[in-house]
Amino acid sequence: MILRRFGLIALALLCAGPVLADPPPATAPPYRTSSGALIPVAVYDAAGNVVSTFGGGSGGSSTVAGSTEQDVRTTGPLNAAAANAAITTAINGQATVGYAFTGLTASGATLTYEQSIDGGTTWTGINAINRGTGVPEATRTTDGQIALSATGRTNVRVRVSTPGTGTITVATNVSVREGIFSIGSPLPPGSNAMGSVLADLRIAGAPNASGNPIFAQMTNPSPTGSVTGPGTAGSQAQAVQGIPNGVPQNVYPCQYNATLPTLTTGQTAHASCDLNGRMIVSLPASSQTIGSVFLVTSSAAGAGILPQTTTGSSVVAKASAGNLYGYHATFGATAGFVAILNATAVPTAGAAIAPLECTPIAANASYRTRQDFGDRYTAGIVLIATSSCTTFTAVTPLLMAAFVN
Repeated sequence: MILRRFGLIALALLCAGPVLADPPPATAPPYRTSSGALIPVAVYDAAGNVVSTFGGGSGGSSTVAGSTEQDVRTTGPLNAAAANAAITTAINGQATVGYAFTGLTASGATLTYEQSIDGGTTWTGINAINRGTGVPEATRTTDGQIALSATGRTNVRVRVSTPGTGTITVATNVSVREGIFSIGSPLPPGSNAMGSVLADLRIAGAPNASGNPIFAQMTNPSPTGSVTGPGTAGSQAQAVQGIPNGVPQNVYPCQYNATLPTLTTGQTAHASCDLNGRMIVSLPASSQTIGSVFLVTSSAAGAGILPQTTTGSSVVAKASAGNLYGYHATFGATAGFVAILNATAVPTAGAAIAPLECTPIAANASYRTRQDFGDRYTAGIVLIATSSCTTFTAVTPLLMAAFVN
């Protein structure tokens, strides 16, 4: 009996054909356990393809087909001989664009990297990171790989800026992964190190100078080794801009010139010094107002004042120009005068005289005078004892002295 029933069932299946299963659900059914955890399910489209998978309550993953933010990889040719031929890449939410070039070296062409933020209407240059060296570059002439930041841009491209020959193979990878650093990326708070800039202060051509000096040696350098910034006088952003007359000036204390220069209005010059490096300072010939003047007194002059004494009727205190700081005379029983002459020698007896000073001294009396500021005598200083201020008639004193310099 049992065997007969199995035979009837098999015969019925062969006649009716295969039994069709229910079509997959279009949405995930709300299957939950008694604890509330979601049972892993799959959602299919009408063709039976998985659209989404959902994990359990502890986590899982979601991959949505058709998302606009995906990695896109393409490879295509670029005509190296056509000026401005380009490989253009549209950005749709991705962060980084990578390019790999093959055949660029052999083509002899130059590629330039450019960006657009208005859908490809306007293009401007952009830097890329050389994957081999990590150094930014704006153009390329050799095979290799680069990466561009796509953040905030609608399109990027590599363009043939200098044509060559042949074909360049360009592999493109547009990635949704974290983009490379660019100036448009915000920096975290606090200090941020962004590399360094080398500025060589040495003169170009000097020993051990780098290839990027700030100063260049002048075509006809002066003996002092003057230097000037690169560029022309008065041009924008040049080191010499703003320097009087466009001529850079060295800064040093003074300069020796055997013949002092004659300047015109607006010219600049160095201070002058003598052979020993001492500053030369002089006042113009016209009247000048000076804040204060310190004059040398007799006490300050010290040993510079020389007393000249005599017991006779005359004394040549100084046979050349000098200063008289005072004199002294003691007469005996005969009175007379002390006459001071601007001369180099004693006049002969009876000669007419014209003293600059003529002081009377009584008999048996003394006279003494001293002064801090000496009287200037242009020829010499001669003192005589005489009975007359107009004719030399000698009188013999007991002592007569002059203090001169």
